[in-house]
Amino acid sequence: MSSDKAAASTGSSYFQNTEQTIHNNTWLDVANTGMNACSVESLSISSGKHTIAVGCYNLNEGSQDKSSSLPETATRNGQVLLYHVSDEHLELNKINQTVLDCEGGGILDMKWITKNYEEIFLACACSNGSIQLYSYSSSDDNESPLITIGHTDPPLVENSSTDTICTSISQNNSRNMIAGSYTNGTVAVFDSSTLQYIRVIENAHSYGPRMPAEVWTCCVSPETPDLIISGGDDCTMKGWDLRNNNNKPVFKVGSAEYENGGVTSLSFSHLKDQKNQFLSGSYDECLRLWDIRNVSKPLLRQKINVGGGIWRIKYHPAVENTALVGAMHGGCCVVNFGDVKRNDFSDCNIRAEMDITCTFTEHKSMAYGADW
Repeated sequence: MSSDKAAASTGSSYFQNTEQTIHNNTWLDVANTGMNACSVESLSISSGKHTIAVGCYNLNEGSQDKSSSLPETATRNGQVLLYHVSDEHLELNKINQTVLDCEGGGILDMKWITKNYEEIFLACACSNGSIQLYSYSSSDDNESPLITIGHTDPPLVENSSTDTICTSISQNNSRNMIAGSYTNGTVAVFDSSTLQYIRVIENAHSYGPRMPAEVWTCCVSPETPDLIISGGDDCTMKGWDLRNNNNKPVFKVGSAEYENGGVTSLSFSHLKDQKNQFLSGSYDECLRLWDIRNVSKPLLRQKINVGGGIWRIKYHPAVENTALVGAMHGGCCVVNFGDVKRNDFSDCNIRAEMDITCTFTEHKSMAYGADW
């Protein structure tokens, strides 16, 4: 979306002007999504026009079955809602009353996928462990802008629960590649054209032997697509090189850094001058800045507390050293780290500081999704 606008989601989706001061929760428009809105993704379809996808999640509770983490009669369901926003009309306009019931249950994450700048797809990480793929048409005459293409099956591994959830997805459009993170301790990579497995990394995160830990997040490097970073409930962040066949991480940042919470969100910058830079978020409520070429310590000595567990991070698409954070109980905020010196791993970056330049807490509940 435009450089000073952001969308955020919980049970409602808000459209906010981020030029407001840090103490101002002024919003431009709001839409009630009915279910819990867990993910929001913005797509620029033409000059000044944008499509916003909102992924929803709902848990219908029932009686408890001791053999499952879910109540016996519980079900999860979800929906995708689409809205149009233009720079001229700053309001959320639902597209043809579009509400697509997700066959994979509740939606935890989504990503837009573009191929050859002509075909557009929406990938959804779902509560049944699948990744659902839909084709998208931006034509105003299309009554069904989202068409189901297919889905991936959840990776099945030994000693894992049968109710595996796909918690996040990351994509590389040039390589037709989708990576997913899963609650059964797995990171999996798929071909976005065939939806077939390219690689499955079992026990990517674990508490110990035969004790897989939830993998909350994964992120594909835009500069080196064979490199994937993952974060788990075991309080570690790991790097994986798909060219290696031994399923051993090329780096691991352990509990000495993340001693108070699992790693829940990762995001690479897509700007040319920041291609090696990425951010990590954790249940410890702190945002950290890294350089992939040297993960022995964060690029900035300072880490900033955003007031809640960090579920999603989105770098600004055009402005350097700026990111949007969905911080659950802490709401949403924009963080700036403008004094970072590129290609400098010395202690001079100790002096650079992260600053929260704008906050939005109008949801009055946990904020999960956010996008520019």
